[in-house]
Amino acid sequence: MTRPLIWSDNNLFILAFLVRLFFILYARIHDYLFNLNFTDVDYEVFTEAALLVLQGSSPYNLSTYRYSPIIAWILVPNYLFADFGKIIFSILDVLVGWIQLQYFTQFNKISTTNKEIISNKLILFRRSICLLWLFNLFNIIIATRGNSDALICFLNLLTMLELSKGNYLLSAFIHGLATHLRIFPLIYLPSIFLHLSNYKNKNLGNIKLFILNCLQNKRGFLFIFISIFSFLLSTFIFYLFYGQSFIYSSFLYHLTRVDVSHNFSPYFLPLYLSMNNKEWTKFIGIFSFFPQIICNAFFALKFSNDLPFCWFLTTFAFVSFNKVSTSQYFIWYFCFLPLIIHKIKLNLNKLFLLLAIWLFAQGNWLLPAYLLEFCGYNTFVWIWFGSLIFLITNCYIMIQFINYYLFEEKKLIEKKIE
Repeated sequence: MTRPLIWSDNNLFILAFLVRLFFILYARIHDYLFNLNFTDVDYEVFTEAALLVLQGSSPYNLSTYRYSPIIAWILVPNYLFADFGKIIFSILDVLVGWIQLQYFTQFNKISTTNKEIISNKLILFRRSICLLWLFNLFNIIIATRGNSDALICFLNLLTMLELSKGNYLLSAFIHGLATHLRIFPLIYLPSIFLHLSNYKNKNLGNIKLFILNCLQNKRGFLFIFISIFSFLLSTFIFYLFYGQSFIYSSFLYHLTRVDVSHNFSPYFLPLYLSMNNKEWTKFIGIFSFFPQIICNAFFALKFSNDLPFCWFLTTFAFVSFNKVSTSQYFIWYFCFLPLIIHKIKLNLNKLFLLLAIWLFAQGNWLLPAYLLEFCGYNTFVWIWFGSLIFLITNCYIMIQFINYYLFEEKKLIEKKIE
Protein backbone atom coordinates (compact mmCIF):
# COMPACT_ATOMS: atom_id res chain seq x y z
CA MET A 1 0.00 0.00 0.00
CA THR A 2 1.49 3.33 -1.03
CA ARG A 3 1.59 6.34 1.25
CA PRO A 4 -0.03 9.60 0.16
CA LEU A 5 2.22 12.50 -0.76
CA ILE A 6 1.80 15.53 1.49
CA TRP A 7 3.53 17.85 -0.97
CA SER A 8 3.11 17.59 -4.72
CA ASP A 9 6.19 17.79 -6.91
CA ASN A 10 5.12 21.20 -8.24
CA ASN A 11 4.74 22.59 -4.73
CA LEU A 12 8.17 21.29 -3.75
CA PHE A 13 9.83 22.94 -6.73
CA ILE A 14 7.97 26.22 -6.17
CA LEU A 15 8.98 26.23 -2.50
CA ALA A 16 12.59 25.46 -3.46
CA PHE A 17 12.60 28.44 -5.82
CA LEU A 18 11.06 30.72 -3.16
CA VAL A 19 13.82 29.70 -0.74
CA ARG A 20 16.37 30.77 -3.32
CA LEU A 21 14.59 34.09 -3.85
CA PHE A 22 14.86 34.68 -0.10
CA PHE A 23 18.64 34.18 -0.28
CA ILE A 24 18.88 36.54 -3.26
CA LEU A 25 17.07 39.18 -1.19
CA TYR A 26 19.31 38.43 1.78
CA ALA A 27 22.38 38.97 -0.43
CA ARG A 28 21.28 42.57 -1.03
CA ILE A 29 21.12 43.20 2.73
CA HIS A 30 24.34 41.32 3.48
CA ASP A 31 26.35 43.10 0.79
CA TYR A 32 25.15 46.46 2.12
CA LEU A 33 26.03 45.73 5.77
CA PHE A 34 29.26 43.73 5.56
CA ASN A 35 32.65 44.23 3.94
CA LEU A 36 32.84 40.58 2.88
CA ASN A 37 30.14 40.26 0.23
CA PHE A 38 27.68 37.38 -0.05
CA THR A 39 27.63 37.88 -3.83
CA ASP A 40 30.35 35.96 -5.64
CA VAL A 41 33.09 38.07 -7.22
CA ASP A 42 32.53 36.07 -10.43
CA TYR A 43 29.00 37.46 -10.62
CA GLU A 44 30.41 40.96 -10.74
CA VAL A 45 32.69 39.79 -13.56
CA PHE A 46 29.68 38.33 -15.41
CA THR A 47 27.79 41.60 -15.01
CA GLU A 48 30.68 43.71 -16.31
CA ALA A 49 31.13 41.35 -19.27
CA ALA A 50 27.39 41.49 -20.01
CA LEU A 51 27.60 45.30 -20.06
CA LEU A 52 30.41 45.09 -22.61
CA VAL A 53 28.24 42.83 -24.78
CA LEU A 54 25.36 45.30 -24.49
CA GLN A 55 27.71 48.07 -25.66
CA GLY A 56 28.65 46.00 -28.71
CA SER A 57 32.11 45.21 -27.38
CA SER A 58 33.83 41.92 -26.52
CA PRO A 59 33.43 40.45 -23.01
CA TYR A 60 37.10 39.49 -23.30
CA ASN A 61 38.09 43.13 -23.09
CA LEU A 62 37.61 42.37 -19.41
CA SER A 63 40.80 40.49 -18.50
CA THR A 64 39.14 38.52 -15.69
CA TYR A 65 36.38 37.06 -17.88
CA ARG A 66 37.39 33.44 -18.56
CA TYR A 67 34.10 31.89 -19.62
CA SER A 68 31.98 31.20 -22.68
CA PRO A 69 30.29 34.29 -24.16
CA ILE A 70 26.98 32.49 -23.59
CA ILE A 71 27.01 33.49 -19.93
CA ALA A 72 27.65 37.15 -20.72
CA TRP A 73 24.92 37.09 -23.36
CA ILE A 74 22.39 35.50 -21.00
CA LEU A 75 23.13 38.08 -18.30
CA VAL A 76 22.72 41.19 -20.46
CA PRO A 77 19.46 42.06 -18.58
CA ASN A 78 21.63 42.51 -15.46
CA TYR A 79 22.08 46.04 -16.77
CA LEU A 80 18.42 46.72 -15.94
CA PHE A 81 18.00 44.38 -12.97
CA ALA A 82 21.14 43.42 -11.06
CA ASP A 83 19.72 40.15 -9.70
CA PHE A 84 18.51 38.83 -13.06
CA GLY A 85 21.42 36.40 -13.40
CA LYS A 86 20.99 35.10 -9.86
CA ILE A 87 17.34 34.33 -10.61
CA ILE A 88 18.32 32.51 -13.82
CA PHE A 89 20.93 30.44 -11.97
CA SER A 90 18.40 29.69 -9.21
CA ILE A 91 15.84 28.50 -11.77
CA LEU A 92 18.48 26.24 -13.31
CA ASP A 93 19.37 24.99 -9.83
CA VAL A 94 15.73 23.97 -9.24
CA LEU A 95 15.54 22.45 -12.74
CA VAL A 96 18.47 20.21 -11.81
CA GLY A 97 16.20 18.69 -9.15
CA TRP A 98 13.44 18.32 -11.73
CA ILE A 99 15.78 16.45 -14.10
CA GLN A 100 16.89 14.21 -11.23
CA LEU A 101 13.24 13.29 -10.67
CA GLN A 102 12.67 12.73 -14.41
CA TYR A 103 15.70 10.46 -14.65
CA PHE A 104 14.64 8.39 -11.66
CA THR A 105 11.12 8.00 -13.06
CA GLN A 106 12.49 7.10 -16.49
CA PHE A 107 14.87 4.49 -15.11
CA ASN A 108 12.21 2.80 -12.98
CA LYS A 109 9.72 2.70 -15.85
CA ILE A 110 12.30 0.64 -17.70
CA SER A 111 13.37 -1.55 -14.78
CA THR A 112 9.90 -2.45 -13.45
CA THR A 113 6.23 -2.13 -14.34
CA ASN A 114 5.02 -2.61 -10.77
CA LYS A 115 3.31 0.70 -9.99
CA GLU A 116 3.37 0.17 -6.23
CA ILE A 117 7.13 -0.48 -6.24
CA ILE A 118 7.68 2.61 -8.39
CA SER A 119 5.49 4.71 -6.10
CA ASN A 120 7.29 3.61 -2.93
CA LYS A 121 10.69 4.18 -4.54
CA LEU A 122 9.50 7.59 -5.72
CA ILE A 123 8.63 8.65 -2.17
CA LEU A 124 12.13 7.75 -0.97
CA PHE A 125 13.73 9.42 -3.96
CA ARG A 126 11.78 12.64 -3.45
CA ARG A 127 13.22 12.78 0.05
CA SER A 128 16.71 12.35 -1.39
CA ILE A 129 16.15 15.22 -3.84
CA CYS A 130 14.81 17.45 -1.07
CA LEU A 131 17.64 16.75 1.36
CA LEU A 132 20.52 16.55 -1.09
CA TRP A 133 19.55 19.16 -3.66
CA LEU A 134 16.36 21.24 -3.53
CA PHE A 135 16.87 22.30 0.09
CA ASN A 136 20.60 21.73 0.38
CA LEU A 137 22.08 24.99 1.67
CA PHE A 138 25.36 24.36 -0.12
CA ASN A 139 24.09 24.50 -3.69
CA ILE A 140 21.42 27.06 -2.75
CA ILE A 141 24.17 29.44 -1.63
CA ILE A 142 26.31 28.64 -4.68
CA ALA A 143 23.45 29.58 -7.04
CA THR A 144 22.21 32.63 -5.14
CA ARG A 145 25.71 34.08 -4.81
CA GLY A 146 25.64 34.31 -8.60
CA ASN A 147 27.79 31.33 -9.50
CA SER A 148 27.00 29.77 -12.90
CA ASP A 149 27.77 26.13 -12.07
CA ALA A 150 24.07 25.23 -11.88
CA LEU A 151 24.07 25.64 -15.68
CA ILE A 152 26.72 22.98 -16.25
CA CYS A 153 25.04 20.64 -13.75
CA PHE A 154 21.78 21.13 -15.64
CA LEU A 155 23.37 20.27 -18.99
CA ASN A 156 25.26 17.25 -17.64
CA LEU A 157 22.11 15.78 -16.12
CA LEU A 158 20.10 16.60 -19.25
CA THR A 159 22.72 14.71 -21.26
CA MET A 160 22.21 11.69 -19.00
CA LEU A 161 18.41 11.96 -19.11
CA GLU A 162 18.23 12.05 -22.90
CA LEU A 163 20.71 9.20 -23.07
CA SER A 164 18.48 7.10 -20.79
CA LYS A 165 15.57 7.76 -23.17
CA GLY A 166 17.60 6.58 -26.13
CA ASN A 167 17.82 10.07 -27.65
CA TYR A 168 21.51 9.63 -28.43
CA LEU A 169 21.84 12.38 -31.01
CA LEU A 170 20.15 15.02 -28.85
CA SER A 171 22.14 13.85 -25.83
CA ALA A 172 25.39 14.14 -27.80
CA PHE A 173 24.53 17.64 -28.99
CA ILE A 174 23.81 18.74 -25.40
CA HIS A 175 27.06 17.16 -24.24
CA GLY A 176 29.00 19.11 -26.86
CA LEU A 177 27.36 22.33 -25.70
CA ALA A 178 28.20 21.49 -22.07
CA THR A 179 31.83 20.93 -23.07
CA HIS A 180 31.83 24.31 -24.78
CA LEU A 181 30.72 25.93 -21.51
CA ARG A 182 33.17 24.03 -19.30
CA ILE A 183 35.82 21.67 -20.62
CA PHE A 184 35.46 19.03 -17.91
CA PRO A 185 32.35 17.20 -19.32
CA LEU A 186 34.84 15.60 -21.73
CA ILE A 187 35.57 13.17 -18.88
CA TYR A 188 32.19 11.50 -19.48
CA LEU A 189 32.91 10.45 -23.08
CA PRO A 190 34.70 7.15 -22.24
CA SER A 191 31.86 5.94 -20.02
CA ILE A 192 29.23 7.05 -22.54
CA PHE A 193 31.04 5.21 -25.33
CA LEU A 194 31.20 1.99 -23.30
CA HIS A 195 27.63 2.45 -22.08
CA LEU A 196 26.41 2.52 -25.68
CA SER A 197 28.35 -0.59 -26.64
CA ASN A 198 27.65 -4.27 -25.97
CA TYR A 199 30.52 -4.18 -23.52
CA LYS A 200 30.07 -5.77 -20.11
CA ASN A 201 32.73 -5.32 -17.45
CA LYS A 202 32.89 -9.10 -17.07
CA ASN A 203 34.31 -9.23 -20.62
CA LEU A 204 37.33 -7.16 -19.65
CA GLY A 205 39.44 -10.30 -19.34
CA ASN A 206 38.73 -11.11 -22.99
CA ILE A 207 40.67 -8.33 -24.70
CA LYS A 208 39.76 -9.44 -28.22
CA LEU A 209 36.04 -9.44 -27.43
CA PHE A 210 36.35 -6.07 -25.72
CA ILE A 211 38.11 -4.52 -28.73
CA LEU A 212 35.58 -6.09 -31.11
CA ASN A 213 32.67 -4.67 -29.13
CA CYS A 214 34.30 -1.24 -29.18
CA LEU A 215 34.97 -1.33 -32.92
CA GLN A 216 31.34 -2.32 -33.57
CA ASN A 217 29.97 0.40 -31.31
CA LYS A 218 28.18 2.45 -33.96
CA ARG A 219 26.16 4.46 -31.46
CA GLY A 220 29.24 5.24 -29.39
CA PHE A 221 31.21 6.57 -32.35
CA LEU A 222 28.21 8.55 -33.57
CA PHE A 223 27.75 10.07 -30.11
CA ILE A 224 31.39 11.18 -30.02
CA PHE A 225 31.13 12.61 -33.54
CA ILE A 226 27.95 14.60 -32.78
CA SER A 227 29.35 15.81 -29.46
CA ILE A 228 32.56 17.04 -31.09
CA PHE A 229 30.53 18.63 -33.91
CA SER A 230 28.33 20.44 -31.37
CA PHE A 231 31.40 21.65 -29.49
CA LEU A 232 33.18 22.83 -32.64
CA LEU A 233 30.05 24.48 -34.06
CA SER A 234 29.35 26.52 -30.92
CA THR A 235 33.04 27.36 -30.60
CA PHE A 236 33.32 28.41 -34.26
CA ILE A 237 30.26 30.67 -34.00
CA PHE A 238 31.75 32.57 -31.07
CA TYR A 239 35.18 32.59 -32.71
CA LEU A 240 33.62 34.56 -35.55
CA PHE A 241 32.46 37.11 -32.99
CA TYR A 242 35.48 37.36 -30.71
CA GLY A 243 38.45 35.71 -32.39
CA GLN A 244 41.55 34.36 -30.67
CA SER A 245 40.86 36.11 -27.36
CA PHE A 246 37.77 33.90 -26.98
CA ILE A 247 39.77 30.71 -27.66
CA TYR A 248 42.45 31.62 -25.17
CA SER A 249 40.22 32.85 -22.36
CA SER A 250 37.60 30.10 -22.62
CA PHE A 251 39.85 27.08 -23.24
CA LEU A 252 43.62 27.54 -23.39
CA TYR A 253 43.74 29.54 -20.18
CA HIS A 254 42.09 26.73 -18.20
CA LEU A 255 44.33 24.05 -19.71
CA THR A 256 47.51 25.96 -18.90
CA ARG A 257 46.27 27.67 -15.74
CA VAL A 258 48.68 27.68 -12.80
CA ASP A 259 46.95 28.84 -9.63
CA VAL A 260 49.42 29.33 -6.78
CA SER A 261 46.81 30.73 -4.38
CA HIS A 262 45.70 28.39 -1.62
CA ASN A 263 42.89 25.99 -2.56
CA PHE A 264 41.78 22.47 -1.68
CA SER A 265 44.24 20.89 -4.13
CA PRO A 266 47.51 19.57 -2.62
CA TYR A 267 49.25 20.85 -5.77
CA PHE A 268 48.87 24.48 -4.71
CA LEU A 269 51.96 24.53 -2.44
CA PRO A 270 54.38 22.81 -4.88
CA LEU A 271 53.12 25.20 -7.59
CA TYR A 272 53.57 28.15 -5.24
CA LEU A 273 57.14 27.14 -4.33
CA SER A 274 58.09 26.53 -7.96
CA MET A 275 56.40 29.54 -9.55
CA ASN A 276 59.79 30.92 -10.63
CA ASN A 277 60.79 27.58 -12.17
CA LYS A 278 58.78 27.16 -15.37
CA GLU A 279 60.04 23.62 -16.08
CA TRP A 280 59.07 22.33 -12.64
CA THR A 281 55.71 24.11 -12.83
CA LYS A 282 55.06 22.53 -16.22
CA PHE A 283 56.00 19.09 -14.87
CA ILE A 284 53.58 19.42 -11.94
CA GLY A 285 50.83 20.58 -14.28
CA ILE A 286 51.30 17.60 -16.60
CA PHE A 287 51.70 15.12 -13.73
CA SER A 288 48.41 16.27 -12.18
CA PHE A 289 46.51 14.84 -15.16
CA PHE A 290 47.69 11.25 -14.60
CA PRO A 291 45.62 10.41 -11.47
CA GLN A 292 42.58 11.90 -13.21
CA ILE A 293 43.17 9.87 -16.38
CA ILE A 294 43.70 6.64 -14.42
CA CYS A 295 40.53 7.15 -12.37
CA ASN A 296 38.55 8.11 -15.46
CA ALA A 297 39.61 4.98 -17.35
CA PHE A 298 39.04 2.67 -14.37
CA PHE A 299 35.58 4.00 -13.54
CA ALA A 300 34.51 3.92 -17.20
CA LEU A 301 35.65 0.31 -17.60
CA LYS A 302 34.18 -0.81 -14.29
CA PHE A 303 30.98 1.17 -13.86
CA SER A 304 29.80 2.41 -17.27
CA ASN A 305 26.71 0.18 -16.98
CA ASP A 306 25.50 2.51 -14.22
CA LEU A 307 26.05 6.05 -15.51
CA PRO A 308 24.91 8.04 -12.44
CA PHE A 309 27.34 6.19 -10.18
CA CYS A 310 30.08 6.23 -12.81
CA TRP A 311 29.73 9.97 -13.40
CA PHE A 312 29.58 10.68 -9.68
CA LEU A 313 32.86 8.82 -9.09
CA THR A 314 34.48 10.22 -12.23
CA THR A 315 33.62 13.80 -11.28
CA PHE A 316 34.47 13.29 -7.61
CA ALA A 317 37.92 11.99 -8.57
CA PHE A 318 38.42 14.69 -11.20
CA VAL A 319 37.71 17.48 -8.70
CA SER A 320 39.71 15.82 -5.91
CA PHE A 321 42.84 15.33 -8.04
CA ASN A 322 42.55 18.56 -10.01
CA LYS A 323 45.44 21.02 -9.71
CA VAL A 324 42.86 23.66 -8.75
CA SER A 325 39.97 22.71 -6.48
CA THR A 326 37.51 25.10 -4.85
CA SER A 327 34.28 24.48 -2.96
CA GLN A 328 32.10 25.56 -5.89
CA TYR A 329 33.49 22.60 -7.87
CA PHE A 330 31.90 20.21 -5.37
CA ILE A 331 28.51 20.93 -6.90
CA TRP A 332 29.69 19.17 -10.08
CA TYR A 333 29.45 15.79 -8.36
CA PHE A 334 26.81 16.71 -5.79
CA CYS A 335 24.22 16.82 -8.58
CA PHE A 336 24.58 13.05 -9.12
CA LEU A 337 24.30 12.16 -5.43
CA PRO A 338 20.46 12.01 -5.24
CA LEU A 339 20.51 9.49 -8.11
CA ILE A 340 22.74 7.04 -6.25
CA ILE A 341 22.33 7.57 -2.52
CA HIS A 342 19.38 5.16 -2.21
CA LYS A 343 21.57 2.37 -3.64
CA ILE A 344 24.43 2.85 -1.19
CA LYS A 345 23.76 0.16 1.40
CA LEU A 346 25.17 1.94 4.41
CA ASN A 347 23.06 2.64 7.46
CA LEU A 348 22.28 6.23 8.38
CA ASN A 349 24.85 6.28 11.18
CA LYS A 350 27.64 5.32 8.77
CA LEU A 351 26.47 7.85 6.18
CA PHE A 352 26.38 10.62 8.77
CA LEU A 353 29.82 9.55 9.97
CA LEU A 354 31.18 9.88 6.42
CA LEU A 355 29.53 13.29 6.14
CA ALA A 356 31.04 14.36 9.48
CA ILE A 357 34.50 13.20 8.39
CA TRP A 358 34.15 15.09 5.11
CA LEU A 359 33.01 18.28 6.85
CA PHE A 360 35.78 17.98 9.45
CA ALA A 361 38.38 17.62 6.68
CA GLN A 362 37.01 20.81 5.11
CA GLY A 363 37.07 22.63 8.44
CA ASN A 364 40.65 21.50 8.98
CA TRP A 365 41.51 23.28 5.73
CA LEU A 366 39.27 26.32 6.15
CA LEU A 367 40.65 27.34 9.55
CA PRO A 368 44.29 27.86 8.46
CA ALA A 369 43.05 29.34 5.18
CA TYR A 370 41.10 31.92 7.18
CA LEU A 371 44.11 32.63 9.40
CA LEU A 372 46.26 33.19 6.31
CA GLU A 373 43.83 35.28 4.29
CA PHE A 374 42.24 37.43 6.97
CA CYS A 375 44.73 37.41 9.86
CA GLY A 376 48.01 37.35 7.94
CA TYR A 377 49.46 34.27 9.67
CA ASN A 378 51.86 32.04 7.74
CA THR A 379 49.84 28.81 7.68
CA PHE A 380 50.87 27.49 4.26
CA VAL A 381 52.15 24.16 5.58
CA TRP A 382 49.04 23.67 7.71
CA ILE A 383 46.85 24.42 4.69
CA TRP A 384 48.85 21.95 2.59
CA PHE A 385 48.43 19.19 5.18
CA GLY A 386 44.75 20.09 5.27
CA SER A 387 44.62 19.63 1.49
CA LEU A 388 46.28 16.21 1.78
CA ILE A 389 43.86 15.14 4.51
CA PHE A 390 40.92 16.32 2.43
CA LEU A 391 42.17 14.36 -0.60
CA ILE A 392 42.62 11.21 1.51
CA THR A 393 39.13 11.72 2.95
CA ASN A 394 37.63 11.99 -0.53
CA CYS A 395 39.40 8.81 -1.61
CA TYR A 396 38.15 6.99 1.50
CA ILE A 397 34.56 8.07 0.79
CA MET A 398 34.84 6.90 -2.83
CA ILE A 399 36.09 3.50 -1.67
CA GLN A 400 33.26 3.19 0.85
CA PHE A 401 30.67 4.06 -1.79
CA ILE A 402 32.11 1.50 -4.20
CA ASN A 403 32.16 -1.22 -1.55
CA TYR A 404 28.56 -0.66 -0.47
CA TYR A 405 26.89 0.29 -3.74
CA LEU A 406 24.10 -1.89 -5.14
CA PHE A 407 24.88 -2.15 -8.83
CA GLU A 408 22.23 -2.50 -11.50
CA GLU A 409 22.62 -3.37 -15.15
CA LYS A 410 22.18 -0.57 -17.65
CA LYS A 411 18.65 -0.06 -18.85
CA LEU A 412 18.12 1.93 -22.05
CA ILE A 413 15.26 2.38 -24.46
CA GLU A 414 16.80 1.03 -27.63
CA LYS A 415 16.40 3.32 -30.62
CA LYS A 416 17.68 2.40 -34.02
CA ILE A 417 20.01 4.96 -35.55
CA GLU A 418 19.48 5.18 -39.24
